[in-house]
Amino acid sequence: MAAESSVGSTPPTSPKGTSPVPDPQRAMTVARVTLIVAVVALVLAAAALGVSWANSGSSPSGPGIVIAHASLDSGGGRVPHVGHCENVTGLVLHLGVSGPGTVLVEANVQATLYHSSDEYAAAAFFVSNASATCPGSPVLTYIDDGIATGTYIQDVSVVGSFSVTAAATDSFYLTGYDYSTGTDYTLCGFVNMVAVFIPS
Repeated sequence: MAAESSVGSTPPTSPKGTSPVPDPQRAMTVARVTLIVAVVALVLAAAALGVSWANSGSSPSGPGIVIAHASLDSGGGRVPHVGHCENVTGLVLHLGVSGPGTVLVEANVQATLYHSSDEYAAAAFFVSNASATCPGSPVLTYIDDGIATGTYIQDVSVVGSFSVTAAATDSFYLTGYDYSTGTDYTLCGFVNMVAVFIPS
């Protein structure tokens, strides 16, 4: 199984003017509630459609759409610096598929950026089927230089598409790297991942 596109480890060009979150604790609470509501909605939709719901690591009982979900509080794992693409939270999502098709993967994570006003804090995130690769286009978090020194929490959502050629149990990861300047850096907190297999 392979991602449909890939890029190297060159840092992407960053957007400017990311708005800070004034209340980190409130942002964390809102993010967790949002993730829980999203997962509940997905479960209800799957039940209504007769979708097979697989725990992470299990195999489907027959053909059709299969969904797997996993979540983890990574405890503030530090995102590696550019040139060292890694699984940034330690979470692995396993999905058993019954044959050829497409797997859509979404990962949501709380990124905490530690920022000094004369530097910029930035990180790139990907979903991958390998623990140390960063395929496709990244989703960026960014606190521009000139914004007040502080700790900022941003919610990051990343989506990837992967082709499947045969029945197998595959693994998916949230990967990424940090490309902040100076002493700025990024940590990861609560992460939630959902994978959906759509047969050909």
